[in-house]
Amino acid sequence: MEIDIDKIKAFPVITFLTLFCGVFISGFLFIYVFNDEIFLSLDLFRLTALAVSITIPLFSINGFLILMGLTKDEENAPNNDAFHRAFAASMYLGSLMTIPVIYISILIGYFFELTEKQGILLAIIIEVTLLISVSILIFHDSSKTKKKNDSR
Repeated sequence: MEIDIDKIKAFPVITFLTLFCGVFISGFLFIYVFNDEIFLSLDLFRLTALAVSITIPLFSINGFLILMGLTKDEENAPNNDAFHRAFAASMYLGSLMTIPVIYISILIGYFFELTEKQGILLAIIIEVTLLISVSILIFHDSSKTKKKNDSR
């Protein structure tokens, strides 16, 4: 089977790679750094389920926040095509936001030899900080543009 490279679009490939690195690979690495005994003892299916269960909640929260920010205007809601584009962008940006949360906690956990509970707590603290920052950026920016539109 031949694959025509010219027909491959960049955005779906980049989105897939970002999802793969943000959801799957980071979960495996998180387990390996914080509890290598579990990593080595579980079979592939259980290890994958555990790895995904660590990263999917972060990815879901980040993706939902981005989707809310992208569709906060009423004009995007009725248009089905605009919603699908916003949904695809939110999945990409949600996984992109998950990557620093997991990898920063992995790096800190590796260098300071934290336990898995401390690693999860650290990831939650980083996630909450990121959510507050992004929420302020998204919703504070919309209030500025709304005030500019109202003054016209």
